[in-house]
Amino acid sequence: MQQLIARQPVFTAQEKVFAHELSFGFNPEELLADPEAREKLPADIASSVFAGVDRPGARKRRVIVEITPHLLTDDSLGLLARKTAILQLTEAFQPTAEHLEAIKKLKGDGFRFAIGAFALEGDLQDMGELADIIVVDFANLEESDLRLIPIWCGRHKIQTLAYNLVTRKSFELAKDLKYDFFHGQFFYEAKIVDRDTIPAFKLNYLRLLQEINRGDISFNKLDEIIKQDVSLTYKLLRYINSAAFGLRNEIESIKHALSMLGTREVKKWATMVSMTNMGEDLPEEALVTCVLRGRFLEQLGKKLGHGSRGDDLFFMGIFSMIDLFFGRPKEEVLRDIPITEDVKTALLGGESPFQNLFKAVLAYEDGDWDPLHTHLATLGMPEEEVPDLYFEALDWTQTIFLSDS
Repeated sequence: MQQLIARQPVFTAQEKVFAHELSFGFNPEELLADPEAREKLPADIASSVFAGVDRPGARKRRVIVEITPHLLTDDSLGLLARKTAILQLTEAFQPTAEHLEAIKKLKGDGFRFAIGAFALEGDLQDMGELADIIVVDFANLEESDLRLIPIWCGRHKIQTLAYNLVTRKSFELAKDLKYDFFHGQFFYEAKIVDRDTIPAFKLNYLRLLQEINRGDISFNKLDEIIKQDVSLTYKLLRYINSAAFGLRNEIESIKHALSMLGTREVKKWATMVSMTNMGEDLPEEALVTCVLRGRFLEQLGKKLGHGSRGDDLFFMGIFSMIDLFFGRPKEEVLRDIPITEDVKTALLGGESPFQNLFKAVLAYEDGDWDPLHTHLATLGMPEEEVPDLYFEALDWTQTIFLSDS
């Protein structure tokens, strides 16, 4: 089975991750019927989706899993984790009495249901009232309808999920209308500010990014830079002592840590820490997304014969939302960072040897499977090899962030 599975964050009004929605490039019933396929899932997804799965290093998070009406009366849903798996029914259908009874039973067993706003229409309201969350597609409804739904749900003590929010403006509208949860690409959109209002500490990190990407840097100079910032020292030691490196003895000095990492890994670490500190006012998911993209690009690049460009591809992912971190246009910030021109061009949407590779990663991330097939075919990348690379990148990314929790 070809396991095309991606995940997208669902946020609270404070832009904290409430859950991850899983996008499947296949019928999820296949996953329920295939124990071997479940074993190949990344630790976080496996532990969150399936009951009785507890893998080392995994964080159990809420996940929203799309199911078909047919599965409501299928015993295989018993394989899912009741505390973390939210069952989603968003494709409109006419429920039978058997469907309604099945939903009641599953809720009694501890499952939560996210049901599309279609269930609020006419004779479907019996199902709507069984929902824990009503999912409202903001791309398909008039504002007058968008205003009425939270009022109805509030009376029935049902939460609401504003779905498909493309812009910050749509997110702010959903918040004003008192929706509870928020899904979409709105959090990719940078809030542009005047250059004069960029905090000094962010400009300091920009200088660090310039320094480490300009060429080889001596450990003595890097040691001086890191010692000037207590948080950098702490984060370096936490990072190298994390499970990602599996060292037997703890590293206690900066120079020892730098020598253990080597120049290439030091650049990666310093870039991630700089981005983390600059993104303190952003959802953590923004940085998680950048790191995941970087690792995924790096791994795909190796398969495509770009192993010598692994660092460049990693930085492509890291800098893919650099405008978000500075509140300035992407082309302006990238102009100040000495990364290679082919990477910079791909990030800005121009013609580049890495253009299709970058687009393939974005398509996978969004669960946009048709464009993904096209980009992979152009690259000559065997599609069946891609899910494992994504899962490895996801596990690696979670290990990095687990080390700083």
